[in-house]
Amino acid sequence: MGQEYILIPLAPDSRDLKALHHAISLAERINSKIVVFSLEPEESPGRANNPVIEACKDVINRVRENGIEISLLISSSQDEEADNEFLQLLTRECIDLVIISDTEVYLEQMIRKLMPLISCQVEQVREKNNTRPFTS
Repeated sequence: MGQEYILIPLAPDSRDLKALHHAISLAERINSKIVVFSLEPEESPGRANNPVIEACKDVINRVRENGIEISLLISSSQDEEADNEFLQLLTRECIDLVIISDTEVYLEQMIRKLMPLISCQVEQVREKNNTRPFTS
């Protein structure tokens, strides 16, 4: 069996890293590669960095030290351009599973809209070790 690929999308309204922590736990068990895809508005002078993304970067650095393959892609795409970039990423990285937190309002709306075009499994994390299939 080949390596599994897990995508964790984050948006500017992200409030937690439940999905990332769930993916890390899963990746440790089944030898998965994790791709974190963050949609962030373009940098503006004096704008503070998103604290969730900063925490995500810290987690990524610790996970890499433990030998898990993980990458972070940050995009400033918006609206339809973000939708297209998300779909292209699914194909380019051969994503097998998308995991989002149940607090991801923007991403949940985006994924619901794109669900007919998504060929992999999508799960929502409610709390530690509690996921459910994403339904449109």
